[in-house]
Amino acid sequence: MNTARTVTHQGISYQVVRLYSSGLGAQYACTWKNADGKEQTLLLTEEFVDKNPAHIPLFTVCAKRFDDSLSFAKYLGSSSFWQSQLPPDGLTKK
Repeated sequence: MNTARTVTHQGISYQVVRLYSSGLGAQYACTWKNADGKEQTLLLTEEFVDKNPAHIPLFTVCAKRFDDSLSFAKYLGSSSFWQSQLPPDGLTKK
């Protein structure tokens, strides 16, 4: 089950779900409320952003939000986790 993650880009808060499909690369469904209060969804794919370069920054923000290695480091509570070279259990010394 995919859960939505929140991404803020250019003052707009998006609920983003990463979609998985074999061979199609990264895909993100970005949902937000427009000025009228209606929900809108934009499907970002690598092919779409190649044709619409204005959406590349949002695609990049979504990719960073779903980068599990970054999420794992934040979970451990250390932004320098990868530089510390400590294993995930945090018990072993360098």
